Amino acid sequence: MGKLILHKFYTLLIYISKKILFPIQDNIDFLPSTKLQKKDGVNYILRYSNSNVRDFIHQIKFSKNKKYFEYIGKELSHYLPTNTDIFILPVPQTKSRIRERGYDVTHCIVKEIQKHINIQYSHGILINIRKDVQSQIKDREKRITSVADTIKILGDVKGKKFIIIDDVFTTGSTIREIKKIIEERGGEVVDCFCVAH
Repeated sequence: MGKLILHKFYTLLIYISKKILFPIQDNIDFLPSTKLQKKDGVNYILRYSNSNVRDFIHQIKFSKNKKYFEYIGKELSHYLPTNTDIFILPVPQTKSRIRERGYDVTHCIVKEIQKHINIQYSHGILINIRKDVQSQIKDREKRITSVADTIKILGDVKGKKFIIIDDVFTTGSTIREIKKIIEERGGEVVDCFCVAH
């Protein structure tokens, strides 16, 4: 009973944020220009500390604004290699998160990237089995340790090269975990890209 009430409350919050607090904007003129930057081995193109970027990220996470995904795909494609032997690998979201939002954020980003460059998409190789509490943890150390053993590999990665794609890079714990399990199975992560840090 408690989980059902919590789920309904969360669904109501998403609705309020979509329709009232952050209604969909069709232009992206409010965003700063993108610039490739790197932190802890992860590339990103926007600074999350900018309030307009935070609003933009909120829109892609909760509103599925097509123009925003088109913009991200185009901007990230400028920095990605067009090497045909590299697979692009999105950080997986949990099934419950996809159900609540109605779409997978990183999947949408990758599909838009593919419209601009010829790169293979490794869909369904990774699965996220964690409970949807990790992104709500504010303490940096707890976030880093909470991601351990939450990503599972479903496909064969041996001898393959990957570029990891995510929407937001906070502590880097998810990307590090993915990199670790891919390398343990004989794959190689050649680079990591996020929209914002």
